[in-house]
Amino acid sequence: MVCKMSTSTQSRTTSDPDLEAYNARVFSAVLRTTQAASKLASQDLTYHKRAAPDVTGAIGRCSKRLLGLTNVLLNAVGGKGDLTSVDALVEKWSTIGDVNDTLFEKTDTYLDMLANRKSELASTTPPIQSLKRKRGKLDSAIANANIERPQRNFPIQPDNYNTSPFRPLLSKKPNAMKSLEESLKMEYPKDNGQPYYRNPYQYEIEHAKFPKSMKKPSKPIDPMTFENTAVNWVDTPEKLRTMLSSLRNETEIAVDLEHHDNRSYIGFVCLMQISTRSQDYVVDTLVLRSELEELNEVFTDPRVIKVFHGANSDIIWLQRDFGLYVVGLFDTYHAAKVLDLEGKSLGYLLDIFCSFKASKEYQLADWRIRPLTQAMLDYARSDTHFLLNIYDKLRNKLLASGADKLESVLSSSRKECKQRYERLAYDYEQGSSPGGWKSLSEKWAVTEEMMPMLKAITQWRDFMARKHDDSVNYVLPNRAIFGILKSKPVSVPGVIGIIGKNISEAVKENVDELLKIIAQNDPGVTRVDGVREAMSASTNGSDTDKVVDQKPVSADTKENEEIARKRTALAAELFTSPSEVMTVKSQFWGSIFGHNQQQPS
Repeated sequence: MVCKMSTSTQSRTTSDPDLEAYNARVFSAVLRTTQAASKLASQDLTYHKRAAPDVTGAIGRCSKRLLGLTNVLLNAVGGKGDLTSVDALVEKWSTIGDVNDTLFEKTDTYLDMLANRKSELASTTPPIQSLKRKRGKLDSAIANANIERPQRNFPIQPDNYNTSPFRPLLSKKPNAMKSLEESLKMEYPKDNGQPYYRNPYQYEIEHAKFPKSMKKPSKPIDPMTFENTAVNWVDTPEKLRTMLSSLRNETEIAVDLEHHDNRSYIGFVCLMQISTRSQDYVVDTLVLRSELEELNEVFTDPRVIKVFHGANSDIIWLQRDFGLYVVGLFDTYHAAKVLDLEGKSLGYLLDIFCSFKASKEYQLADWRIRPLTQAMLDYARSDTHFLLNIYDKLRNKLLASGADKLESVLSSSRKECKQRYERLAYDYEQGSSPGGWKSLSEKWAVTEEMMPMLKAITQWRDFMARKHDDSVNYVLPNRAIFGILKSKPVSVPGVIGIIGKNISEAVKENVDELLKIIAQNDPGVTRVDGVREAMSASTNGSDTDKVVDQKPVSADTKENEEIARKRTALAAELFTSPSEVMTVKSQFWGSIFGHNQQQPS
């Protein structure tokens, strides 16, 4: 069976030596089986079957055994263990993923109870009511909404080809220690590097003083109940001014963003959540994009602490989209890191400090949708509603651990604020650009023979993403590139089989270019033409055997492409997720369920 191991479960430690020994055995097995699964996915199984007939039988027996283990697991957790083939496994892959997630969540809960870690960290105040939400699949209309692109209505249209130095969007500079004119001068590196504009608030970030009250312990302020807190949807300049007037009177605010980067090359912020001690604000940044610079009045005021969790990307997005800068940041991620807490995620902090279970089902939601569903709105504001209470508790723990701990967090937070947004050109030579070939070649251990094709495909993908204003992974997923490298399809159906049903417009309209790249880097393909007609016929369900080189496709080629399609589908998690993938032995599951299951031989 193939399943995903949670990071929190991997790093879990307890005071029980027997459990520690058991965990060590389990993770050792996980490591070995993960390595084995990775090696298996990279092999040419068709070749091995032909070279050694015994391999066919061994693979069949192994597949049957793994399907049996999967069925045992599904039955054990109340599901239907009725998988009979690899195709059935692929069809029900998302359901099996849900089972894995549930098992890992329960494992985390019970290990927490065993280790008794919560009693050490939790507040003595009464637990906050958790927002109960039924676990289930995200509505497909929300997850994959085919909606009009909001960036087409932005006052300044995205320019995906502009790689010149990014000039900050500031038109004025509130809370300035240095003037706007002085802060917007071009810098020229002495090493002949690319010129750039400095962060216009760099001096203020480095020299502004935090309020003295921050460095004194105080009793944490309990947040208002989630259900009874006023929610303000801010989508007009008038509502924005009203919110800003209220924020001026605060000493600390919590901030978070929801970003979209799938149907956009650069990406853009869709929502901004701001919470005070008594109010939750959700700002529609799609309609107020050009108005939000006014928030610099509060965002750059060092007397108002801005609490974020993991602000690294948020700082960049605020600069790029709205000309917003942050002075006076407290990043709760860095606080958790300095305190060496067992978990560093916001979900962990919400659970430990606030007894609030954050929902995960909307992490990949399409935040461009308007109007938001109530569930999406609740999810968005839950990221900031409790954050000021978490800030109170983390700050007290830092002060109790020594003044240097708090200073370390503030230093890391200043470093986050000093970041600069810069436009990126595609780096063909080094492959270090986002979506470039370097990380993919290292992840897949690409051979020298494959490198020219990998470099050419990733460069083509970046160009198409800029042209169509889509992300590189929307244009052509990483797993599809891997499948192409392994099988080198020579026909339109071959490309379709590797990518799957969700083929981007960029590939549909330019599949001839993609196949030419494959042909130019594969001596076995000699001629490429007639592709647009073939692509149209294939996507319309007719003439699917039409091929690129206009020569009959052999049975071997068809079989190779079908195997590659199935293999890349099953290996998708391995090659698109930083989480590990493992193959689990039967005795491992038998020991967990407390009985010996008869497995298929």
